[in-house]
Order: sequence, then C-alpha cells, then structure tokens
Amino acid sequence: MQTVRCIRRYPALIMLSFHALAVVVEVNEGERSVLLPCQYSGITPEDPTMMWTRNDLHPKSVHLQREGGDDVTGQNQRYSRRTWMRPDALHTLDFSLTLRKPQLTDSGNYTCSMGDGIGDRKLRDIQLQVTGQQQTPTPALYRPLKGLNRIQEG
Repeated sequence: MQTVRCIRRYPALIMLSFHALAVVVEVNEGERSVLLPCQYSGITPEDPTMMWTRNDLHPKSVHLQREGGDDVTGQNQRYSRRTWMRPDALHTLDFSLTLRKPQLTDSGNYTCSMGDGIGDRKLRDIQLQVTGQQQTPTPALYRPLKGLNRIQEG
C-alpha cells in the first residue's frame, strides 16, 4: 500500500501526477468500436506473446497475439469476433486493442501484457467505462383529468 502525503504548497501538482497514471477510456454502448491504447518502447523478447486480459473473467483472455498471428483458443467467448490488433503489432510495438460493438458488460479493468515464455510484463492498465446510450427525452402528452382543472382554496 502506498501512502501519499499532501503538501499544502503543491496539492494540485500531486493530484495531477496521480491522475496521469490512470488511463480511463469511456464509450457509449452501441458505438462501432473503441480503442484501448497500449504502446511499448522497450526491447521485444524473442518469441513474444501479447496479451489483453481481464482478471475478473474466466477465462481471463480477451485477446492474444503471437508472432504467427492471433491465437483465440483460450479467448473468453464474450469477446469472440469482437477484438482486433494490428497484424504487425509485434514490429510496430503498437499493441492497442480495438473492441467492436462495446457492451455495458465490457466495462472493467483491462491489462496489456507481453510474455516471453518465462514470465509476463504488464505494460498498461486500462479502465473501460461503457455507458448506456444517450436517450433523447420524448415529450409527454398530458390531458387534464375532470375535476382537477380548478384550484381549490380552503
């Protein structure tokens, strides 16, 4: 657990630095797609595996990509045919995930990781918030009820 001390002189600076670490992506349900960003600037291991996961699901795999392409064998069925990564992601180091037709149940914490067969390295955590579609209010039709159209004084 990390303890944070608030310094009276620079409280805004402290808050800004911690907000910069959290990545929140918001999208309305029913949009065509949403992009979960994940770029890497380090050295790629030999025979790397890119993984997007959600730890609150079983199986937790959202998308997996190896040198030969996508591997959907262990993918959670709720993401079947709805995820996409660039085919050249392991060369461009852009591991961003496109999620098609976001649903309310897609809301949660996603982790972008790189594996090398020995261990996994977490690159980024993304919190996805899918909100319900904005409804335009429909004007209600009112008609007065008999006997209620006069104000009674008493």
